Amino acid sequence: GSTSCTYLWLGSPALSEIKRFGRFEVQRVLGRGGMGTVYLAVDPLIGRTVAIKEIRVDPSDDERERKELEARFKLEFRAAGTLSHPNIVTIYDVGQGGNSYFIAMEYVAGMSLADHLRTEPKVASGRLCSLASQIASGLDYAHQRKIVHRDIKPANVLMTQDGRPKITDFGLVKMLTSELTMTGTVLGTPAFMSPEQVMGEDVDGRSDQFSFAVILYLMLTGNQPFAADHPSAILYKIVHEAPKPPRTINGLLPLGIDRVVLRGLNKTPSDRYPTCTALAKALTEALNHEPSTHLAESPPRLEAIGDDPDGQPGGDHEKTATLEAETAPLTPANVELDGTLTPTPRNRRRQTPSILKPVAALAFVIGMAALGYVASTFQRNEHLANPLSPPEAAPSSTLIEHSLRVEAGSPGAAILINGEPSGWTVPADIQLRGQVGETILLELTTNNETVARRNLVLASEAPEPWRSSPVTEPMTLEITSQPVGARILIDGRETGLVTPTQHDFAASRDYSLVLRLPGYESVGWTLSLEQLSDAQRQCRCLHFPLSSSMPPGFVIGDAPYRLEVLIDGQKHGPFPTGAPVEVPVAPGRRQITLVAEDVFLSQTSDVEIGSGQRWPMRLPRAVQIRVTANPANCRVSIDGKDVDDTPINNLLIAVGPHDFTFHWPALGKTKHIKKIISRNRKRISASPD
Repeated sequence: GSTSCTYLWLGSPALSEIKRFGRFEVQRVLGRGGMGTVYLAVDPLIGRTVAIKEIRVDPSDDERERKELEARFKLEFRAAGTLSHPNIVTIYDVGQGGNSYFIAMEYVAGMSLADHLRTEPKVASGRLCSLASQIASGLDYAHQRKIVHRDIKPANVLMTQDGRPKITDFGLVKMLTSELTMTGTVLGTPAFMSPEQVMGEDVDGRSDQFSFAVILYLMLTGNQPFAADHPSAILYKIVHEAPKPPRTINGLLPLGIDRVVLRGLNKTPSDRYPTCTALAKALTEALNHEPSTHLAESPPRLEAIGDDPDGQPGGDHEKTATLEAETAPLTPANVELDGTLTPTPRNRRRQTPSILKPVAALAFVIGMAALGYVASTFQRNEHLANPLSPPEAAPSSTLIEHSLRVEAGSPGAAILINGEPSGWTVPADIQLRGQVGETILLELTTNNETVARRNLVLASEAPEPWRSSPVTEPMTLEITSQPVGARILIDGRETGLVTPTQHDFAASRDYSLVLRLPGYESVGWTLSLEQLSDAQRQCRCLHFPLSSSMPPGFVIGDAPYRLEVLIDGQKHGPFPTGAPVEVPVAPGRRQITLVAEDVFLSQTSDVEIGSGQRWPMRLPRAVQIRVTANPANCRVSIDGKDVDDTPINNLLIAVGPHDFTFHWPALGKTKHIKKIISRNRKRISASPD
C-alpha cells in the first residue's frame, strides 16, 4: 500500500537539497529522465540501499490528466509490487506528496543490457542462452500473474555484478483484469513493440514475447528486425513486413535459428510460442546444435538499439539502477555502437505555441486512428502473417501416430515436445503424431531445469519406452562460484572446502549444498546425481553465481582521454574524454586496469575496495612529443602498437615509461629503445647501429 511521503526542501528543488522521501534518506542522483529523477537512498530502519524513482507532475497539467496519471501510478505499482522473482527488480514501497510520486525499489549496482551490448557486442552463445532463459523466466512469472510489461527492451533489463539480468521499469504494465487503459492506447518503444500493440489491440504475455524476440534477434545479428529512419515506418514494418531471417545477416548462426526467432516474431500472437521460456529453450536447443565460442567472429556493428519513445537511439527515460556516468552530458543517445562515444547535437525544437497544442494532439490522434484502421483492414497474406512457415511439404501418406511410454526422470517431471509444454508429466503415455523420418525433441524438466533430453525419429514401428538409466556409479563434480573462495557446507556440515574444488557424490541419495562467502548472499541447492541436467552431467560441474549482500564500492574520476576500466578483466566503457567515470565494484580485493590506447596507457593496480568506498583513479597526464629518425624512412611502434612513419609531430602520449621500436625496411634494421616521457614537446630520435 501507499505511505505518506515527506520531503525536506531548502528553497528550490536542487539536487543537493532533497534530503529524504518518506523514511528513505537520499545519498546521490543515479539518473534523470523526462518525468523525474532516480536517486540512491538508504532505508535507515534496516540499513538497506534502495533506488528511489521520483515521478514529478507538472502543476499546470489538466486536472483530468493528473487524475489519470495518479490512477495509472497506483495501478502500476500495486501490480508490480506483487512480483517477487530473482530476475525482476523488487518494489519495496511507494508514496505520494505534493506534485510528486516516488517508488522505492531494489538497487541494482550494474549497467543495463543495452550498455553491455554497446560495449561488448560479442556475446558468447552459452552466455546468450543463459540470459534468454533468465529473462524468459522473469517474464513468464509476471505473465502467470496476469501482468504484462508492455515495454521490454535492452534498457529495461539491468545486469547485476554477477551477470544476472533483472527486468525493471514496469512503467507501462497493466493488469489484464483492469479497464483503466482504453483499448487503442499505444504505449511502448516503437522498435520493440508487437503488432497488436501497434494496432491498439488488447495484449497479453505474447506481446512481451514478441519484444523479447526482437532483443534476441538484436543479440544474434547486431541489427534490428524492423529498422527504419522514422517511427511511423518502423510501426508499419512491424505490422506488415516480415523480418529478414537471422542467418541472412549472420551466416555463422546454426540452421535452426531462423525457425525459432521468426516464430517469436510472428505477426499472429497465437502462432508464437506458448511461453517465453518455450522460446528460450528452443533457442538454446538450436544454438547447441552447432556449438561455438562466439556467435560471430567479427560481430556486426549494432544498429538502432535506441530506447527513446520517438525511436531514436538513447533517450532520457530514467533508469532504476544505472550509474551517474550514464547520465553525463554525453548521453546514450550519443553512443556509437562500435564502442566509441561522439557528441551528436540534436536539432533544437521550436516551442509550439500553446494555441497549436490541441491541434497537434488532434492530428496525432487522427494519424494513429488512421494507422490502426489501415492495419486492421489490411489483408495479411500467409507469408507475412506467418513468416516462419516452411514451404508446403509434398502430400504424403506416411503420417503416423504412436504412443510412447515415458518413465525417465523423476515422477512429476514436466514433458516438453519440441520445446513446448505437452501437459503430461512423468510417468505418462504420450501421443506422437507426424511423418515418417520427422525428428521430435522430447525434454523432461524439473523446476524449469532440463534433466533429460531425447531426439526421437518417427518410424513405422512404435518407439521403445523411454526409461531412466539409473545412476549406480559415484561421480566427482567440480564446484565453482563467482567470486571464488566460498565455503561449502554439505548436509548442514562444514566440509573445510572452498570454491573452486572437487567433491565425490554417491549415487541414489540426495545432498544439500550451501555456499557461504562474507559479503555475499548464501546460496543452497538440493541435488541428486539422477537429477543433474544434461549440461551438468557433461561438464561434471556445479556453478553458483553469488550476489553481493553489501553495497558496492566505486572507481571514480574524470577521463582526461578516452578510457576503458577493467575490473578483474571485465571491461567498462570506453568513456569519452572529459566524461565522469563511476564504475561499481564488488567489495573485496580487485585488480583494476586502466587502458587508454589513444595515449599508449595501460596500468594495473591491486586494490582492496570496501562497501561504499570510492576509489579515485590516478591517471597520468598526456603530453605531446615528436618522433624522428635518421634516415627518416623509418616505421615506429610504441608499446607494441604500430604508429606511423617518421617524422611524427604532436603525438599524444601518457607520461611514464614507454618502449619505442624503430624499423628501417630499406636497411633491414630494427632498434628498440626505452624512454621515460616526463615533459611536453620532448623529442625521441634514433639511428640504426
